[in-house]
Amino acid sequence: MITALEFFQKGEFTTIPQLMIEFAQMHVQEALKKADEKATVTPIDHEEISEGSWRPIWGVDSDSILNAYPLTNIK
Repeated sequence: MITALEFFQKGEFTTIPQLMIEFAQMHVQEALKKADEKATVTPIDHEEISEGSWRPIWGVDSDSILNAYPLTNIK
């Protein structure tokens, strides 16, 4: 991932808002890719499927998504 300075130096931007939007879009796209790669599922509850027999209810582990793309990647 390139820094804001590198992004600025390689781009052809006509306005500061355009620069900011495109830099943010680049990081959001990368963050979504990382979240997709690192998301994990975990049992969050269970349900009875017959008397005495249970099965897990699965959900996405929020921390696996929230920690997938550290803010330190944005420089």
